[in-house]
Amino acid sequence: MTDSLQKIVIDNNEFIRKFNILNNEDRLLIKKDIDWELTNRPDSVSLTSPHQTSPNIFNQYKNTNHWQNLHKAFSEISGDSVPDYTWANLSNEENRYGWHDHKKVKLTCVYYLISPYPEFGTKLQNGVVLEALENSILFFNGSITHSVTNMPPILGKFNHRYSIVFDYK
Repeated sequence: MTDSLQKIVIDNNEFIRKFNILNNEDRLLIKKDIDWELTNRPDSVSLTSPHQTSPNIFNQYKNTNHWQNLHKAFSEISGDSVPDYTWANLSNEENRYGWHDHKKVKLTCVYYLISPYPEFGTKLQNGVVLEALENSILFFNGSITHSVTNMPPILGKFNHRYSIVFDYK
């Protein structure tokens, strides 16, 4: 796949976006894995965010080609290291994502697997929303306070957004 990088500076913080990450087959296989995790492993789903997988989803699937292809896309910025934590988020009509940061994390990477409404992206405290551009990765310092921009329930019900977070300490 052809990829390109875009650098964005907001309040002296650098954000890097990488585009055209996976082919459609890999994307569908990853979505299938996430759906399976959310449906069949209720013990691995976060209690605070009911549509979030456990923080080790990459380790569970790292030997599959489609997850390896996703990891390769991160390695240009993160290096070849294995992420410390990886989880998937599903945004739907029951959005409850709030402000948070990933303390002591030098690099947070958000892959927007499926994103029918890019304007409901990653929101910063200064009001800036970094669009959730489908099939792109957003790299930033995890200590920056941010949130998923929750969709109105009527949009979320029929337009699910899937994202995957990789954290590197």
